[in-house]
Amino acid sequence: MARLSRPARRAVCAVFAAFLVVAPVSSQEAALTAPGASEDLTEILRAASLVLSTLGEGQVPVTDVMAAARADYGRLLGRLYAEGHYSGVITIKVDGREAATIPVLEDPTRIGRVDITVQPGPQFRFSRAEITPLAPGTELPPEFAVGEPAPSDVIADAVGAAVDGWRDIGHAKAEASGQDITANHAAALLSARDQV
Repeated sequence: MARLSRPARRAVCAVFAAFLVVAPVSSQEAALTAPGASEDLTEILRAASLVLSTLGEGQVPVTDVMAAARADYGRLLGRLYAEGHYSGVITIKVDGREAATIPVLEDPTRIGRVDITVQPGPQFRFSRAEITPLAPGTELPPEFAVGEPAPSDVIADAVGAAVDGWRDIGHAKAEASGQDITANHAAALLSARDQV
């Protein structure tokens, strides 16, 4: 039986080690639950989850699953804000361990299950909805009003309309110049004050 030279053995070991790092997970299961959320919000969160979409593609490397799990905190929080939920709690468990607590350089070698739980909390409403100054004739979205649900997308649309109002009358360089947003978690109210 031929023996490999030392450089050849090192090369074989390097290839084997690289294979171990990118080896697909053996059993890939993932679930997202959102206690207290409507069916619509639950579906919005499922559609936003990188873990669910990544594992929906079949066998994938552990590193891809971990990257998706770490990214899902921000993605899911962004979707909650876009729907007006500012006191949500997100947990992502990888085989029972919170994904955010697993160091990047210490990814597991195998993953059996990822469980995502999103507690959305209440939908906030506007206690204040103000943009100043407004150009004459500017129409803000009707949803940007005291007492209405307060999704972050509505705030962005209102600021965009205010900026466009100034640009439409010849102020091409108009832009948002300040924002003061305060969330009252106890009362589920959002105060939004923007300047253009």
